[in-house]
Amino acid sequence: MWYLTKLALKNRAVTILLAALLAAASIWGTFQLKREMIPDIQFPYVLVYAAYPDATPGEVEEQVTVPIENVIWDEWEGKGLGHLYSTSADQISVVFAEFDFGTDMEAVNAFLETVLGSTELDLPQAVRDFPLMNPRVEENPQVLALDPSMMPLVAFSLTGDVPAEQLGVIAQEQVLPELQMVEGIAQAQIEGGEKDQVLVTLDPGQMNELGLPMSVLLGLISTIPEYGSIGELESIPVGVDGVTLGDVAEAVVGPAPGTMLSRVDGETAALIVVMKDKDANTVEVANDVRERAEEVDLALGETFELSVVFDQSEFIEESIGELTQMALIGAALAIIIVFIFLAAFRASLVTAMSIPFSIIIGFFAMYFTNITINMLTLSAMAIAVGRLIDNSIVVSEVIYRRMKRGEDFMEASIGGSKEVAGPITASTLATVAIFVPLMFVGGIVGELFIPFALTITFALIASLLVALMVVPAFSRWFVGRGMKEKEKEKEKETKARDTWYQKVYIPPLKWALGHRFLTLAIAGVLFLGSGALLPIIGTSFLPSMTEKMLVVQVELPPGTEVETTSEVAGLIEALLVDTEAVDSYFTMVGTSTTSIHSAMSAAFGGGDNTAEIQ
Repeated sequence: MWYLTKLALKNRAVTILLAALLAAASIWGTFQLKREMIPDIQFPYVLVYAAYPDATPGEVEEQVTVPIENVIWDEWEGKGLGHLYSTSADQISVVFAEFDFGTDMEAVNAFLETVLGSTELDLPQAVRDFPLMNPRVEENPQVLALDPSMMPLVAFSLTGDVPAEQLGVIAQEQVLPELQMVEGIAQAQIEGGEKDQVLVTLDPGQMNELGLPMSVLLGLISTIPEYGSIGELESIPVGVDGVTLGDVAEAVVGPAPGTMLSRVDGETAALIVVMKDKDANTVEVANDVRERAEEVDLALGETFELSVVFDQSEFIEESIGELTQMALIGAALAIIIVFIFLAAFRASLVTAMSIPFSIIIGFFAMYFTNITINMLTLSAMAIAVGRLIDNSIVVSEVIYRRMKRGEDFMEASIGGSKEVAGPITASTLATVAIFVPLMFVGGIVGELFIPFALTITFALIASLLVALMVVPAFSRWFVGRGMKEKEKEKEKETKARDTWYQKVYIPPLKWALGHRFLTLAIAGVLFLGSGALLPIIGTSFLPSMTEKMLVVQVELPPGTEVETTSEVAGLIEALLVDTEAVDSYFTMVGTSTTSIHSAMSAAFGGGDNTAEIQ
C-alpha cells in the first residue's frame, strides 16, 4: 500500500488538485443525499382496504373480505405468502398479507391492483360504485404497500367559525388541490369535515311485537321525498293503526357510521394528511408543502386558519442536527487530544484535515449507493469519527519523527509510509471485517443495519486512502516548514527524557509485567463480571426515543356511537386544557371509510367506538 504514497508524491500538485476536486464533488454529493428518519425499507407486507357502505360486519366478511383473501391465497400460496390477517367491521374490510422477506413486493402490488380493479373479482356493486359517491376516494378496494413513506409527512388543520361540513368543502376544493401540486407528494387526504345525516335507529323488539317487517319500514323511509324536522319524520304512520315511525324507531341528526370527527385544541377542524412519494426527500418535500400551505392560508383570509399539527421533518432535522453537533464536538476533541500528545500544532492540522475529508468522501459513496442520511447512518458516521483520524495520526507522526531525525521530506514520507502502511491497512480492514456479517443478516434487521455497516466501511476506507495519499502530500507544507534547526537540537537534548504521558504509563506497565498472573486474573474477573451484567442490562431492537408527544387512545364497548365516543374524548380534552405542559392537541374520533389512517386503525380494531388524542 505504500506505493500509493509514492504515487501521490510523484506530482504533489496534481495530487492536491485531485483531492480538492474530489472534496468539491463530495460536498455536492452530500447535499444531494435524502434525509430520512430511518433507512429506506421495503416491508414484505401489503394491506387491502375496501369500503362497503351500510354493510354489517357479517356482510362485509362474506361479500368482500373472503373473496379478497381467496384471490391472495390462490395466487401467492407457496410463493412467499406467510400469513393473512383480516378485519371485517361496519362498512370496512381490511386484509393484511405478510410475505417472506425477499419477495418481489412490486409484483405483488401490481397483481393485486390489476385483479381488484377488474370484473373478475365478484364484489358488491356498492363497493365498486363507492368512488363515484365520494370524491375523496379514487379507487375501492385500495392496495396499500406498507413502508415508511406511508407515515404522514405533514398534517394540517383547517379551522374556522363555520360548520364542519363547510370546512370539509373548503379543504377538498381549495386546500387539497394546491398541496397535491407540490412535487414529491404521493397523496393527500382529508379527515373529518363530513356532512351530518339523519340516522334512523330501529327497535327490533317493538317491531316484532307489532309484527312490522324490516322491509316495510325501509321502503317507507326511502319513499319519503322530504321532511321539515325530526318530529315530522317520526310522526309518519307506518301502516298499523295509531303507530308512527317514532314508536318503533329513533331519528337523530349526527355523523353517519364510518365518519371520522376531528378537532384541534377542542375546536372542530378538518385535518389534511399529506404523504410523500417513496423516493422523495422527506425534509425537502415537507418544507415545500409548508411553504405552499402558508400561501393557501393567506389566500383563505382571516375566516379560516390552516396550521401545522404534525411535521415529520421537524423530528428528523432536530435528530440529525443533534447527531451532527455531537460528531463535530467529537472531531474537535479528537483533534485536541492529538495536539496534546503530538505537541505539534502543524502536524495536528494535517491529521485534523483527514476527519472532514474522510466523512465527505464517505457521504459521496453513500450518494452513489442510494443510502440516505438518517439516524442510523449518521450514528455510524459519528461512531467512525474517532477511528477516521487514527491512520492519519500514525502516518503524520512517523513523517514528523523521521524529519526531526534529519531525513528530507521525500525520504521521510516514503520511508515512513513503507514502515506503517501494512499495520494501518491491516487495522482498517480488520475493523471493516467486523461489519461483514451484517451483510448476511436477513429480515428487517438487515434492511436497517446494512446501510449502517456500509457507511462505516466507506468512511474507514476513505480514511486509509487519505492517510496514505493526501496526508503525505500536505505534510510538506504543514510539517516540513516547521523543521528548524533549533527544533532538531531541542529534539536531541530531550531525546533521553520521557514525555509526560510516558511518565504516567510506564510505572503501571512495569507493575503489570512484574505481576503478570495477578494482572491476567483481574482482567479475567472483569471480563466474566461484564458478561454477567448482560441479562441485567437487557436487550432491545432499537433504543427508546423520547418525543414531546403523548398519544391517548380511547376504546368504548363495541357498538358505541361515534357521538358518544366524541363526548368521552371531550372529557379528556378538558383535562388537557388545564395542563400547562400541553402545547397543542388534536383529536380523531371514529374511523372514516375514505382514509388510509382509518384503514390502519380498522386493521387493529378501530371503529366508531375508538378515539385517539395526540
